[in-house]
Amino acid sequence: MNLIKARIGAIDAASVTVTSPDIATLVLPKANVAAAVGDEVTIGLRPHHLTLGGRPDIMGRVSLVERLGNETIAAVELGSGQQIIAALPGDVTVSVGDTLHLQTQAGHASLFLENGMAA
Repeated sequence: MNLIKARIGAIDAASVTVTSPDIATLVLPKANVAAAVGDEVTIGLRPHHLTLGGRPDIMGRVSLVERLGNETIAAVELGSGQQIIAALPGDVTVSVGDTLHLQTQAGHASLFLENGMAA
């Protein structure tokens, strides 16, 4: 799982909005979160829940590509220097040095509070 530090920007009854220098503002469908605006959190994104196209939430430079046939694994370096992994379709054309624009599946994202507990 990719773990990205973020900060809570807003909370309402059905969602939490998080922001980070490495990602666009994400609205996560999480209800009754025991946190406050401004709290630091960690977003968990599985490599298979990152996709190419659509409205990009994450942008980074490809630092490693591993073609496995049915899928292509790409290591992506974010602006902060943090590296994440994206599992892409096997027929995608991506090379080291390319800039990838990835979309998250916010409904599949995990949210961890400062104490490490899942929200």
